[in-house]
Amino acid sequence: MKQAPASTTASTTWIDFRRLRRFDLFSTLRDPELAEIARSGREMIVPAGTTVIHQGQVGDEVYLLEDGLIDVFRERREQIETLALVDSPTVFGEMAIVTPERIRTASVRALTELRIITIPVNDMLAFVRRFPLLRTALQELLAARGFRK
Repeated sequence: MKQAPASTTASTTWIDFRRLRRFDLFSTLRDPELAEIARSGREMIVPAGTTVIHQGQVGDEVYLLEDGLIDVFRERREQIETLALVDSPTVFGEMAIVTPERIRTASVRALTELRIITIPVNDMLAFVRRFPLLRTALQELLAARGFRK
């Protein structure tokens, strides 16, 4: 499995805040709030076959999948269990926001070339605290994915 170094796939290009509207997580936020979140984002183009998240690692970023298809899977005793095939647009890596230890509970592999916006977990934590509508949307996302605290 390939893992592309961030330096070869990350872009420092400014993220237009309107791109965040595609994601349910941000759909209720106002333009100034979206603009602030977008300033924290970085765009990445990820080649097919690349493992974006490794199970067991500490999560430092939340991912907004703009284009592409991902495989979410767990490795147990040398067996791979596919949890979901997920198409864009979607958010993944969000568990790092709600679990204090931020350990990734699954791996994510690009099945196609991906266009992703990454946002640092620490920034997302600050946004969730400051923007009640974002906090509510995150709770709804987690509930829909079966997360229980």
